[in-house]
Amino acid sequence: AAQRQWGRGGLGLHCGVELRFGEMGVLDYVVACASTLGEGLSAAARASMLLSAGATRLEFERDGSGHGYLRHVGPYPLEVRDFSTAALVRRLRRFGAAPRAIAMVGPPLAKPAAYERCLGLQPLFHAEEGAIEIGAELLDAPLGEGALPGLAPILEREVSRLVNEAGREEVAAAVRRAVARALPSGAPSLTAVARRLGMSTRTLQRRLSEQGLSLRVLVEDTRYQLARHPLRARPLRIAEIAFLLGYAEPATFARAFKRWAGCAPSEFRRACLAGPAPGPRTPQG
Repeated sequence: AAQRQWGRGGLGLHCGVELRFGEMGVLDYVVACASTLGEGLSAAARASMLLSAGATRLEFERDGSGHGYLRHVGPYPLEVRDFSTAALVRRLRRFGAAPRAIAMVGPPLAKPAAYERCLGLQPLFHAEEGAIEIGAELLDAPLGEGALPGLAPILEREVSRLVNEAGREEVAAAVRRAVARALPSGAPSLTAVARRLGMSTRTLQRRLSEQGLSLRVLVEDTRYQLARHPLRARPLRIAEIAFLLGYAEPATFARAFKRWAGCAPSEFRRACLAGPAPGPRTPQG
């Protein structure tokens, strides 16, 4: 019906191109939180599988040469195929990653010029399997600090506040920032945090021990403090917040949050809507 009202081919393409960053919810943010595009797309595919309520989902895999293939899997109309492809290509371009090639199942729904304009190249139609191919060099390149316009300032403000309140040394602040950026891919190991900070695992362990700190407590404390903001102000589902904080299951996040705050995430959100947010606590792991 919408296509008939549109009156010309390519409705899905044009709508997909107009889908702004953030409108795909947690899938946008998990990519932007990652160190590299490849890491982010892997996290987005994992999030899609965990959060999808329907039969469609994102898949991402790399071949022996390191090239990546991003797919929207499942039964869907061809207009949705075009919409999804255009929206994904727009996000790849945001991170400086123009696709090497695009394959689409089924025939084109618009003129070649429309696909060229919206996708930057001509797709291969009537393919057995649809995919967006991305070069290995783009997948392994670091994402810039500007990749995360919506969530990065929130993370930085919350982390800075935590550091100021606790009066910790510089290493604690650096660890919190590294943990915050790594969480969408899961709770980072000591080795992973040390790598992000450019130091050896042994050095990081020694510096934390000197201050009576542990990575486990810093991770749990950072998770709790970061969870408070989206529960208060951001229109994200609790399952999406759980994934952004590195939990594979919302129930695991709910149990941890209740341990930290003394109430379930849903109760905390309702309390915030009814009045001032409950005061912060410092979880002990």
